[in-house]
Amino acid sequence: MKGRRWFRKLLVAALALAVAIPLVGFGLSNLYLASPKGRIFVASKIKARTGLDASVMGSGWSPWNGISVYGIRIEQPGPLKTAVSSPLLRIESFNAKPSWKTLVTTRQFLIEGIELHKPRLVLPVELLSRLPSQPPVAVVPPTVAQVAPPVQENPAAVPPATSAPEPVPVIPEEKPVATIESTLPTVWVKFSGAGLKIVSTTSKEPLYEISDIEGAAPLAGKHAASEIVLRRIRFLGKPLVESMTVPLKWRSPVLELGAIHGGLFGMDCEAAASIALSGGMPFQIQALVPKQENQEIGFGGNMKAKFGSVAGRGIFQGHLAFPATWQGQCITQATSIDTGFADQSAHFDQGSMLVIFQNGALSCIDARLVGESLTLIGNATLLSDGRAAANGRIIAAPETLVAISKYTEPKSAAPVLTSLSTPQRSALDLQLFGRLGEFYFKPNPRSAPIPLN
Repeated sequence: MKGRRWFRKLLVAALALAVAIPLVGFGLSNLYLASPKGRIFVASKIKARTGLDASVMGSGWSPWNGISVYGIRIEQPGPLKTAVSSPLLRIESFNAKPSWKTLVTTRQFLIEGIELHKPRLVLPVELLSRLPSQPPVAVVPPTVAQVAPPVQENPAAVPPATSAPEPVPVIPEEKPVATIESTLPTVWVKFSGAGLKIVSTTSKEPLYEISDIEGAAPLAGKHAASEIVLRRIRFLGKPLVESMTVPLKWRSPVLELGAIHGGLFGMDCEAAASIALSGGMPFQIQALVPKQENQEIGFGGNMKAKFGSVAGRGIFQGHLAFPATWQGQCITQATSIDTGFADQSAHFDQGSMLVIFQNGALSCIDARLVGESLTLIGNATLLSDGRAAANGRIIAAPETLVAISKYTEPKSAAPVLTSLSTPQRSALDLQLFGRLGEFYFKPNPRSAPIPLN
């Protein structure tokens, strides 16, 4: 009898320990994660994955709620940390739920879903110059036309050519990535209260902003479809689109953003994109402004334009992890253009613009508005390190250029005009160059550079 009692006591003690040890471990681990040392530990793991300074306000875990991290803050890299007031990424709460069923059946620890509450991403354009430029192995992107040479510190004012633009180069599309049907459950990433800003250290206002992003995106597992909603989209501080629904389609390993129909300064436009979550993450974005007539757009203030007809298209692609492979082009064409600024107006018979991005340089190869009495042509280049230059030429009757020069020449100095083949027409050449935050303007080729504050 004594042996049986002893065995029962031992069994009860073992059962008590089996219950108590996990509970004690659960409690102690959460106390540690909530402590200053625990917060530093979690932040160090984030820094190891991102390479950026990070901090968290707290974290914890439970079998029923998964892993939770609160108050995540990932700082801007290097000098941008002091130049940009906002961190690169701020997340109010992050929650990852493991799939216990998959762990039991396949012995694989997989995430069932991720929830992000109020993630806010702030991307400075200057960040491009700090991203890794070359992949670890050779990645050969499709070929596009050669862009303008890099901008010098003080480039000479070379006006754009007045001949017709060259034929538009075509970027061949990359071969589609083969999709594979997975047997694992779909992994969802849910957003609530998300936001995106693209900023510059030289501008107080965001260049581009999406104030609110809601929805869920499938990023792994079985094929699935969903949608996310983008609200209050602004460009250069001006409302662009109030609300936009983006359909998503997951076909492992490719996430497709279906056709988006919306307005661009009052014009109809369409866009679609895809990205493969493997192999450097190849992506492609396509945009189209279908031909439309009698469209009027406003740029804020007293500036507006009306087009008899307008159309455009663009493509941007590469490997997201390697900016050296990014490239794209955009072309727009219009006819019968009426422009207005304050109490001034002008009419142009046709207009066009060709923009190419390649090797870290964004170049407007050719932009022009051609009219019977007034023609405007120009080109520009912006490098990822912030250097930029732009040339402009205004062609009109000499007396018209003299009147225009009152707005371009400092203190209404006498203009310097460039003679053309016919005496009825002359050219007024302008130039802007420098780097972000330090630009100079030359109202004519003989002028000394004028700093712009």
